[in-house]
Amino acid sequence: MAEDNYLLQRSSEAERLRRQGRLAENMTRPLLEKIGLRPGMSCLDIGCGPGEAMRLMGEMVGDTGTVVGVDIDGPAGRSGIDRLRSEIECNFQFVEQDLSGSSPLPQGPFDLVFGRLVLIHLPDPIAMLRKMYAVTKPAGVILVQDYNGTSFDIQPRPKQWNSLQKMWISAVAKAAGRDILFGTKLPLHFVTAGIGAPDDVSATAYIGWLEDCGDWLLITLQGLLPSALKLALVTEAEARACIAEIEEIAQTKHRYIVLSDLITSAWQRKRAS
Repeated sequence: MAEDNYLLQRSSEAERLRRQGRLAENMTRPLLEKIGLRPGMSCLDIGCGPGEAMRLMGEMVGDTGTVVGVDIDGPAGRSGIDRLRSEIECNFQFVEQDLSGSSPLPQGPFDLVFGRLVLIHLPDPIAMLRKMYAVTKPAGVILVQDYNGTSFDIQPRPKQWNSLQKMWISAVAKAAGRDILFGTKLPLHFVTAGIGAPDDVSATAYIGWLEDCGDWLLITLQGLLPSALKLALVTEAEARACIAEIEEIAQTKHRYIVLSDLITSAWQRKRAS
């Protein structure tokens, strides 16, 4: 993803993605189990970031399997691979690549080609879906998870809720011209890309106490701040007041519940040609 296509500040993004990956594990692991990921298989993770989804794949394909990650953020990707190699017996590889460009994906073919919360950031997600499908093995699976940015909520509402809404991912994405219903439309995008209707579609979200996800929420808001200010969605004073309140209330216990944006998952097993 080119720098000017991405909505969040890169300097803190690797840490944010690690925290987000831990929250999203229960949205991804059951699907990897459902499609039958097993020892010895090969996987490609596009937009892998620091490798949290690769961790799940590596645990499942083991030391006879291969997991390749692709991302524009070379330092985060290489650091993530080093960490994974020290913890899990698997053939982990990393390719630094701008996914918004015309370069082909690493040639597999792969048993699993996966993308989580990445296509929404690309200027031509349909072209990327076609690339992903092209490097999927016959009888392999293409699996995509992406946002429906309409469900984020905190109950009870913080005092700075209006400002928080204005600088949250869905508001910034919409102002930047992204489709915040991208996840809902995943089945349509599969058809448009020539892949065909997915074999399965599901949707889920994270829900939990603010104190359990407050660090992720804060680092996300801080990462969105430059884009929110550039797009004139909030003033700096409004944004700082919002972040300060979240920092304060995240120290409470069992007082605030957070619901994440809905994540839609779609996958298809490639038919033999």
